Amino acid sequence: MEHFDHRLCSKCSCSEPIEVYQMMEECTEKIPNKGTLVSILPAYSHVGALRQGMKIHGRVIKDRLYLDVFVGTCLIDMYGKCGRLDDSMSLFYQMPRRISVPWNAIIFCHGVHGHDDKALNLFREMLDEGEKPDHITFVVCIFVVSL
Repeated sequence: MEHFDHRLCSKCSCSEPIEVYQMMEECTEKIPNKGTLVSILPAYSHVGALRQGMKIHGRVIKDRLYLDVFVGTCLIDMYGKCGRLDDSMSLFYQMPRRISVPWNAIIFCHGVHGHDDKALNLFREMLDEGEKPDHITFVVCIFVVSL
């Protein structure tokens, strides 16, 4: 198994979840659940570990967890933060969007990469689909326009 270089995480709290996840993978009787996946994907996102995140994505597909809104949102976030906005958008449109969480993630990802027009168009699309923005949505939109 390919191990992640933890020196990349020396100043953040992402090295511990990555280490624990790698130990879990080595233990064949422990199968990661949704809670595990939504914990490890943000750690990989934080350090830009696209390859490891893609491996998790494969597991998500195999275990049929791709329609879970929180697992899916973590994948959207991971691809988006790693600069793979097309993959992020593809996942976004494949999953249920009945709550603001995936909307917030996709709007943020576009905004952080300087695509503020696309981010604001997604916000308008959210409203057009009848989804109610929450306080995070407004913080994300303020962030996007302030860049």
